[in-house]
Amino acid sequence: MKWFGREKAPAGPTAAEQKATQDAKDRESVLNDAKFMKSLDTHPNIDADSNLETLKQAHESFKVKETASKELQSLIKNEIKSDIGLSLDSKEGILVAEAIDKYLNGELIDNPERITELRTQIEKFHELNKKVEEQNQVLEKLGISVDALRGQNQAINKVQDTKKRFQMILGYSKEHKSARESATKEHGLSLSKLK
Repeated sequence: MKWFGREKAPAGPTAAEQKATQDAKDRESVLNDAKFMKSLDTHPNIDADSNLETLKQAHESFKVKETASKELQSLIKNEIKSDIGLSLDSKEGILVAEAIDKYLNGELIDNPERITELRTQIEKFHELNKKVEEQNQVLEKLGISVDALRGQNQAINKVQDTKKRFQMILGYSKEHKSARESATKEHGLSLSKLK
């Protein structure tokens, strides 16, 4: 085809054709995720024929749910296990893992935003743990352990309590001193002169 005396280059795909091609690739990518497709079996509102945007949102929520599930199980395995004595390798642990998955699958359908919130909370937990570990390392470099600080505070409190008791016994506490001074002024007596 000639255009003003020059050959006109063949036109490439139109924007609509490019979008349709990309949409087809995106749909195929989502539908090729076997775990996601299995989860759609239980989803009452979404199936493989749903519009692409709905499928992509559901797929993204599914991926976040999978990550949150692994992170929760990791928290139980590595953090909470020592506190409650629960192993995910035990029968009870397997039941806990299944319960986590069941809960998150329900949230995926009913309240996908909750999964994102949960994931954010888990990330904050990890951030706080890192900060605590960093601060413990700083204290360790300074030669101070948290237990030593607690022990030092307890010793200081014990000394202060003992000092208060002696002051009360000897009559030197601030309260007793002000009472002695007011008695001296009011009655003209000095308790130290009494025999």
